[in-house]
Amino acid sequence: MFSKEKIYNNIFNILFVILMFAYFLFNYVNIDLNTVTRMKVNMLILLGFLSIFIFRLSIFKRISKINLLSISILSLFIIFKAIFKDNLPVEYSVLIFILSIGLLNENNIHFIRYLIISKVIFLFFIMLLSQLGYINQSEFIKQDYSIALSYGFIHSNTLGIIGLSIILDLSLLYRYNRAPKHIILLSIIFICYMYFISKARTSLLLEIGLIIAMILNMRLIKIRCSGVLLVTISLLIILMGIILPYYFDSNSELWNKLNILFNQRLFLGNLYIDNYGITFFPKAIPQLFLQREYDVIMYYNDNTFLALLLSSGLFLFSAILCFIFYQQLNGQYSLYYVFILSLTLISMIFESSGYNVFLFTSLFFRYFAINGKRS
Repeated sequence: MFSKEKIYNNIFNILFVILMFAYFLFNYVNIDLNTVTRMKVNMLILLGFLSIFIFRLSIFKRISKINLLSISILSLFIIFKAIFKDNLPVEYSVLIFILSIGLLNENNIHFIRYLIISKVIFLFFIMLLSQLGYINQSEFIKQDYSIALSYGFIHSNTLGIIGLSIILDLSLLYRYNRAPKHIILLSIIFICYMYFISKARTSLLLEIGLIIAMILNMRLIKIRCSGVLLVTISLLIILMGIILPYYFDSNSELWNKLNILFNQRLFLGNLYIDNYGITFFPKAIPQLFLQREYDVIMYYNDNTFLALLLSSGLFLFSAILCFIFYQQLNGQYSLYYVFILSLTLISMIFESSGYNVFLFTSLFFRYFAINGKRS
């Protein structure tokens, strides 16, 4: 006879994978879909997690502190949305993160395996449909003038970050045990292939970091880190993502070298700060463009932390950080996990993926805390 925990874990895993497929399909795959429709789908995905929340409440007959905090932050967002209306954009990846983070049980032992299998199937299924001509693929010219194909995804970098997500989950799967040599070898072959077709340099560098962690995992696993240390490291990375573009100076040779290292993120972040400023409350942040003689270039602010701060305002941004740090303080962690989470947060400086639990499973902080359970 199945216990309540096993029933809930199995249902959660199935629904999470279904919602993940829907999110990937309507946000990352190169299908003809307007923004309004995409937002409606994301709202339905958020409501899907709300249904899981209600199911959890009905089956366990109790509500945890994390669940209460999740509802409190979501309620705060709804209040702000009612007050500021169109000045506060709806970032569904953040809202899904806030709601879902307290729904994953620490004893859900099959969760990571389900994700790896599901993502691999989704990745190669979309690539196959693209090669068969059912989904359009686009060509992109990279900085070195090489050509990258999207293989059915909206951008070649999107293809790269899906691959990064798979390697991230694989590294998390071996957070307690030594990663087999054949798994490491297959991972190296996989990331080389993904870089060959996508030319996603940032994803490649982060994947190399994850491979190194998998090779050294038994050494890193033995070292324990407190929640305070995890909060400190997370805060430093987030502040780095905000302070560096804030103080960027295009007249300085040192800053220009750093800007190249950050793939123009410092210049673009500084441009958005200069145009819109950091305010206490939310405000609309329209897309910036560069009008050239023959065309127009869109300036993207891909820095997740800075984009959220500029649009949501300092008050709501701080509330979300407090929500995150409270959970991180809730236990001890291995240095292995701390390293993986650090790479995740660094990637969010370079990519506009947001606090995306579908891509970045490491954001389920409580699930990876060392509390005596081997999940």
